[in-house]
Amino acid sequence: MLGGSVEIELDDGTTKRLGIGTTTPQQGLHVHNTGLQLTNGSTGNSSTDGFTIEFNGSNAQLRLKENAEIQFRTNAPGTTDSVKMRLTATGQLLFFDPSNGAQYRIDLPNSNSLGVGYIRARGLSSYSSRAWKEDIRPIAGALEKVLALRGVEYRWKPAYGGNQDLGFIAEEVDAVLPEVVQKSQSGEYLGMDYTRIVPVLVEALKEEHRRNEEERRRNEELRAELAQLRTMIEQLAAGQPITAGAATTTVRLDGQWLGQNIPNPHDGTTTIPYYVPSGVGRAQLEVSDATGRTVRTIELPAREQWASVTLEMGLLSSGTYEYRLLFDGRVVATKQMQLIK
Repeated sequence: MLGGSVEIELDDGTTKRLGIGTTTPQQGLHVHNTGLQLTNGSTGNSSTDGFTIEFNGSNAQLRLKENAEIQFRTNAPGTTDSVKMRLTATGQLLFFDPSNGAQYRIDLPNSNSLGVGYIRARGLSSYSSRAWKEDIRPIAGALEKVLALRGVEYRWKPAYGGNQDLGFIAEEVDAVLPEVVQKSQSGEYLGMDYTRIVPVLVEALKEEHRRNEEERRRNEELRAELAQLRTMIEQLAAGQPITAGAATTTVRLDGQWLGQNIPNPHDGTTTIPYYVPSGVGRAQLEVSDATGRTVRTIELPAREQWASVTLEMGLLSSGTYEYRLLFDGRVVATKQMQLIK
């Protein structure tokens, strides 16, 4: 016994065990106390210095009491070995590549010679509460951003695993969504966070949905207008009064070919029914203003059936306009309309 606390026991003449605080050591060195403290000339030797292996109740602890890191070194003898894992003073756990320690809390290798790093888990969670955020606003132009992204198929180079994969190219994504791309201080592309593209995809989907809904409403309105126009043409063909909305009018035909525009007067959009018999080579509808200047010429393709043409005249001035039906260059019917804006 040394100082009443150190026991040295030679149990069978071949196994040497050193016990500190115990007379029955179970290992080559057996410390029976609350902990073990290691210090050197640069750390001092007080209770607040050095590195300790200790117990806190039944919990075992490794404690570095200096502003430094705990290093794990393997695969080389003496002082020429290299760091394979580091636990830094700021709480980063780094593997294999200490030079990029400022970028990642855990940085797994991207090298086939070291084993390309993978993480497998039941789930990953990111901080997301409103309490930690400010300047919150919708993502602008989400659909255009998504359309600018390019998903690719590729194969990793042999040094990085060699397997077939899907993904993006960080340099291309940086031009569209720089927030999801990580670069070193020197500007080297290191990686990107794929999960942060999800909110852009969500907003792009919502934007596309809104556009589709607007298009659907426009199509429904157009179908309603076409149905009304079809009814008008059927009434015209039967020689009946035509109902347009709440108004009813009787259409008179000149030469049985041309009907009065509906509505008349109109505020920029009006529909003209017409009939072109068989044997007519070229049929046209011409519209002219009060000075006789032709402002619209429309080719009429339908034959042997009542059809109609819709005129958009919103950019023209209010006034009286004349429209004419021409068969092979010959005027066969003429009518007037009123544009009132």
